[in-house]
Amino acid sequence: MNGAIPGRRRDSAQGFVLVGVVMLVLALTILGLSLFSLSSYESQFLGRSLDGACAFYAASGGLDRARFALATTESLQSVGVGLPDHVVSTIAMQAQGADTVTTGQILWGGGPVSIRVVAECNGTRRAVEAQFTPQRPEDPYTRLITSSSWVTVPQNVPVDAVGVDRRPQTWLSGPVLQASGPTDWTNSIGSSLPPILGPAPSPDVRTYLESNWDAAGDVEVRSSCTLHASGGNGFFRTRYGSSGEWSFKNASQTHIDVTGRVVWMFDRGFRSDGLVTVHGDRDNGDCLVMVAEPGGVGDGPGGIVFNGGLWSNIPLVLVSDGEVRIWDFPGTSDSQAGVSIYADGVSILGPLPEDSDGDGTPDFLRLSYDLSGALLTALHGHQLVPVASPGALSEFAMVPGRWRELPPGN
Repeated sequence: MNGAIPGRRRDSAQGFVLVGVVMLVLALTILGLSLFSLSSYESQFLGRSLDGACAFYAASGGLDRARFALATTESLQSVGVGLPDHVVSTIAMQAQGADTVTTGQILWGGGPVSIRVVAECNGTRRAVEAQFTPQRPEDPYTRLITSSSWVTVPQNVPVDAVGVDRRPQTWLSGPVLQASGPTDWTNSIGSSLPPILGPAPSPDVRTYLESNWDAAGDVEVRSSCTLHASGGNGFFRTRYGSSGEWSFKNASQTHIDVTGRVVWMFDRGFRSDGLVTVHGDRDNGDCLVMVAEPGGVGDGPGGIVFNGGLWSNIPLVLVSDGEVRIWDFPGTSDSQAGVSIYADGVSILGPLPEDSDGDGTPDFLRLSYDLSGALLTALHGHQLVPVASPGALSEFAMVPGRWRELPPGN
């Protein structure tokens, strides 16, 4: 009637719903892509975090490993050898005089040792640094006896008359450290110091023999042995044979002549059932070091055994990862010696209370500590004595407040 076209308003709204659907799909697509991108970023972030944690823990573990290497080798450069997985570098530094050194031996009594470790995992690096105070355990050779096990002075032995107490005939002069066992052996003996109970690592005799055995001169089992050290220091050995259970076993008296600082080694122990006499020139610095692995299986105790007493006019060092036994039995002389004993078990027994030489006084077994500082320094400096078992040589206490994580790139 007015010329209007029926249905035109409805036709002008066609396609609006389609546009709305397209916009919604586009928005969802953008949101999905954003979420996918975000998840990928979070995955990369988590990966970097894991790599950082891996590098950090590797560096922290490398710090402990370096401390162990220093304790066992006492060498600064040893921390950089045989690095574990992910550890890139390890450096140990110590101020020695006017310089800070990263090679050479640790200066005991010097300043703290700084250890710096850098580790890397998948391109992510972490670095840590800490300072440690080098602490060396007391030298076992500064005592009369250092036993990684027990020490005993028996009252008697089975063949003695019942009730004969030998302890009053035993005189010890010098400090004693034993790791375990009762200390009632001190009752009735002559001793300048009471024993101390405390940790004492075993001597590393096996490594010592492996290092020095091949270059040592051979010594036969005889009642009289001459050990002459050309050049001041000398190594000798007595091998375990096909008969018996000992490297050295003598049923009668044994006389040992020493010149220089002498080391005598036994791969299956030393045993003398008669009096052992050691003679040298003390003023010339003569000294005898006896080092033995255990022997005597089925034939009494192993290690170093003096069943007939011990007399010496020069310092003696007796070292064994078995037992060291010094018995003045049957006790036919007044035995005495200046010694330092480092062993896994020590047994001392004085003679019967007799006057064998008719001088009006009973016989005694007298042992005293007799290593001067100069001789002890020479023994260690020339590596003439075994050290403690690995891991027991030294300790490194962390300096409080001196642990830190370094910035990347260090």
